[in-house]
Amino acid sequence: MPASSENPPVITSPVITPRGVELPGGAGIPVDARRMACDLLRRARSGVLSTLDPGGYPLGSVTNIATMPDGTPFFFAALLAVHARNVLADPRAALTLAEFGKGDALTQPRLGLVGKVEMLAGDQEPLRQRYLRRHPKGRLYLSLPDARLFKLTVEGVHLGAGPGRNAAQLTPADLVTDLAGADELMAREEELIAEMNAERGLAERLALSVAGAPGRWQAVGIDPAGIDLMDGDATARVNFKARVVDAATLRAALADPTSTLS
Repeated sequence: MPASSENPPVITSPVITPRGVELPGGAGIPVDARRMACDLLRRARSGVLSTLDPGGYPLGSVTNIATMPDGTPFFFAALLAVHARNVLADPRAALTLAEFGKGDALTQPRLGLVGKVEMLAGDQEPLRQRYLRRHPKGRLYLSLPDARLFKLTVEGVHLGAGPGRNAAQLTPADLVTDLAGADELMAREEELIAEMNAERGLAERLALSVAGAPGRWQAVGIDPAGIDLMDGDATARVNFKARVVDAATLRAALADPTSTLS
C-alpha cells in the first residue's frame, strides 16, 4: 500500500555518505577493523575536533581526549573557546584520530568519528580522574571557572587502515564496550588502578606484551574489555580475552595473562 501524503515515509541518509565505489573482492590485505579502531580510540590522547562555525565553514581544533569506560570519547573545553561556542550552537561534529609523529601519516591507521557533542552535567569526578590520569597537566585547565567536559556521541565511523589494507565497514556499536554487570569494577576503578601501579613491574610487563617497549608504564584506565597504559606520551592497550567485571576477575586475568590477556 502506498504511503499517504499525510504520512510521508521517513528517509534517513547515512551520517557518512558512502563513496559510491566498492572495492573489488580480494583487494588489499584484510585487517581486523574493529580491533584496529578500538585500539586507536582507546590509545589516542589527542585528536582534531571539527565543528561547524556560524559562518558555515568547518573549523578544526586540536584537543586532548580521553574515553569513558564504554569507549565514548570526551574532552575538556573552556566556554570561551570557539569550538565550545560552535557545539553549543550546533552539536554536529567530527573527531579525527591518528598516530601522528610516526612517519608518513597516510601509512598509519586513521579513525574518523562523526556525531553530536553534548556538555556533561551532574557528578563528573570519575571522568575528571580518568581525564587527569591521561593528562596530568590538565589540572590547570580544569580549574578554570568556565571549564566544562563534553562527550561525542558517535553516529558514524570511518576507518582508514593504510595503503593496501582493506578494512571492513564499522558501525558505532563496534566501538562500544559493554558495561553490563561491571558495576563493581567501575566503582573501584581508581582503587584498582592504584593497586596495579603499586605492584612493581606489573604495568611494564603488560606493556611489553603488546607494545614491546620497556619504560615507566602506568595503568590509567580499566574497563571490562581491557587496560589502558601510558608512559609519558606513549600509550598501549591490553585487551582481555574474557570480560572482566569485578576485582576478582581482574586479578584472575592478571595472574594468568597467557589465558586471559591478548
